[in-house]
Amino acid sequence: MAFMTKGLPLFEAKINDGVGLIAIISPILLLFPLGLFYRLSGPKNHQTLILKFAIFLLVLEILQFFEVSGQSSFLSFLLKFIGFYLGFFMGRFIDIKSSLSSLLKLRKVLLLTIPLFLWAALKLKGFSFGSMGSYAEITTIINNMSLLPFTYYLTVSSGDGLLSFIFNIAIYLPIGMYLAIYNLAKGNIDLRSISSLVIMAMIIAVLLETIVLIWGLKRPDVTNIITAMAALPVGYYLIVMANNATHKEVKNI
Repeated sequence: MAFMTKGLPLFEAKINDGVGLIAIISPILLLFPLGLFYRLSGPKNHQTLILKFAIFLLVLEILQFFEVSGQSSFLSFLLKFIGFYLGFFMGRFIDIKSSLSSLLKLRKVLLLTIPLFLWAALKLKGFSFGSMGSYAEITTIINNMSLLPFTYYLTVSSGDGLLSFIFNIAIYLPIGMYLAIYNLAKGNIDLRSISSLVIMAMIIAVLLETIVLIWGLKRPDVTNIITAMAALPVGYYLIVMANNATHKEVKNI
């Protein structure tokens, strides 16, 4: 997804569109977690790792020069490297054990925020009680819906597609993380399999897509469901890995 920004102008002609800002910020945001995870994995030689990753990014940038878009640039390479290095640098200040303990203590507060979180997500997706669709309108939208993944990205601008992708990750990743926190507090962190998490994510995503279809007349997109099926398990197992990284079971708080 970081390299999907190749189709975006770095500096838009119309300032109000905000496309240039998206193209500048998104590579940093998308590469930040990768640098963070590398740092938390405890690499022995930091300088060698950063150098190798910089070379890897540069090679990819050069390869993309030969694509049809031909939008490789030093600035694009630099933004991606900055995102990775920022994550790598911030990782040194993170204590996994204390962070996990804090999340466990705040789990009830987090639970209270879930309804508000889902409400905000639905509103951003286009949910509105005042725009309930008729049966004919809903049927027409369903008939025009494609079951092929990523067709939405082909019918809208690359900026809208990128925002949709990031937004769906931002919805389902925290849900998976909270589920892991809840299970961890109950002492059964390893009971959830990937298949059960994928099914749960699919059910939640279908429900949300259906709600915005009925109350908002927004076309459901299978890509959103696929993204949910990947993001929720990733969020869950990030907490599982954080727990395992403490080298001892976190007691029920």
